[in-house]
Amino acid sequence: MIRHYITIAFRNIVRHFNYTILNVSGLAIGMASFIFIILFIDDELKYDKFHTKAERIYRMNRFYNSNDVHEDAATCSFPLAPAIIEDYPNLIEKTVRMFNNFNNQIFVEYQKNEKEVVKFNEEKMFLVDSTMFDIFSFTFIKGDPESALDRPNTMVVTESIARKYFGNEEPLGKLLRLEELPCDK
Repeated sequence: MIRHYITIAFRNIVRHFNYTILNVSGLAIGMASFIFIILFIDDELKYDKFHTKAERIYRMNRFYNSNDVHEDAATCSFPLAPAIIEDYPNLIEKTVRMFNNFNNQIFVEYQKNEKEVVKFNEEKMFLVDSTMFDIFSFTFIKGDPESALDRPNTMVVTESIARKYFGNEEPLGKLLRLEELPCDK
């Protein structure tokens, strides 16, 4: 019986080849579009939802329209953060400014001992305000998120970066030297 159905289906496909191609390609495009839309919606709905205060975190965007240039970017001037806290004290609890220095790489070195210096070109390094961990709830393996960035010239590193520079040594209290490299990309 199944063999009979397959034979009839094959004959109909051969007889109405153009309609078959049209229907199958339409079905494939529709299914692919549906999958991409669902993946996009899923990604948008779970953006930074792992933070404990996620429902109270907002990002400022800048809309720029000038000389046929239209830009929607998550960039604002640095004085905006203190200004909105001063202007809207009943609406804004805290702000944090993040800056990636618009540089592709930053040269970082660590002097292990008198003869050995570990050097890397790091990407994805951000300068942030000390309120970073008051707003975002990242888990710390070592150290205290409450006082992590209270002093000038302090930094928080990921576990992989700590292993990369310090190996099995204790990373707390170590000194990393940063130097900007010219942007060549």
